[in-house]
Amino acid sequence: MEYLYFHNCLYENLWKDNRRRHNEKIPTWDILNKYGSDYKVIFVGDATMSPYEITYPGGSVEHWNEEPGAAWLERVNRVYERLVWLNPTPRAHWDHTPSISLVRDIIGPDRMFPLTIQGLDGAMRELSRCRENDPHRRRGRICRRQPNRRAAIAGACRLSDALYL
Repeated sequence: MEYLYFHNCLYENLWKDNRRRHNEKIPTWDILNKYGSDYKVIFVGDATMSPYEITYPGGSVEHWNEEPGAAWLERVNRVYERLVWLNPTPRAHWDHTPSISLVRDIIGPDRMFPLTIQGLDGAMRELSRCRENDPHRRRGRICRRQPNRRAAIAGACRLSDALYL
């Protein structure tokens, strides 16, 4: 498993070392092309930011982003069918935070889970759920484990967000 950081919203670059985030960038396109669609993606973060960071070019608080964060979240959502978001913010606050609502609209409202024991259990069940076109599909809701595949995990901390692969 590897990890990559981002700040607030996913944009055109990620970084391996949060202390070197302005010097050692990795293009998000490289990650989307390197890890196949059979990888599982887990975002971990509060998804709390200015809605402009998600909806407008130039909305980032750190740099000029040519495309809105929503464009990058949508790309990840299209590439990785098995994607969940773990949110440390209490579930009761989600509907009152516009950026959380925007992220849920993009990734799917049933793919964000609270960062609790029950939320982790629900997220893992969602990642294991069979999809209609899954070649490993069998009867029931849980698919056989796919060999040699690691999870791609996007995470967040209070000061910066991260992507684990």
